[in-house]
Amino acid sequence: MSVDLELPVDTEQLLRKWYTRCSTVAVGHYKSAEYYTKMHTRLSGSAAVLSAITGTTVFATLQNQPALWLQIMLGFFSILAAVLATFSASMAYQEKAEKHRTAGSKYNSIGREFEQIGLATPITWELIHNVRSRLDALAEEAPHIPRKIHKKIANPAQLSNWSN
Repeated sequence: MSVDLELPVDTEQLLRKWYTRCSTVAVGHYKSAEYYTKMHTRLSGSAAVLSAITGTTVFATLQNQPALWLQIMLGFFSILAAVLATFSASMAYQEKAEKHRTAGSKYNSIGREFEQIGLATPITWELIHNVRSRLDALAEEAPHIPRKIHKKIANPAQLSNWSN
């Protein structure tokens, strides 16, 4: 998020500022969900591949005594597959991704409300208070955006060259 320390001079400028923040944070949550989904896929995919290699090799060598180096390699792959599967489950990347997707969706919902307000709704202090209360509640429940992603959304020029 870009740092904008200028105080708004009227309610319209305040709502624009909140809208910009909402949009930026929504992008950050969607990018976080993408990041955690990739991490989950990498870990669980690696564990599955190693398990498949280990299982296939063990099955293929049941008829004869495999070489010592093959036994050691299979043992290592088996342990590594178990560690990766455990790590994948304990890091709960899929759950984190879903929480970020939900938060991004909620920020987008509030953003659409800002767009609607900008079209036809008279801006009252009651309306501003209501929107602020919703934003505050959402900020409290939403997961933190990882620092790596936060740095990228702080510089919008980096978003066009996005890669994890």
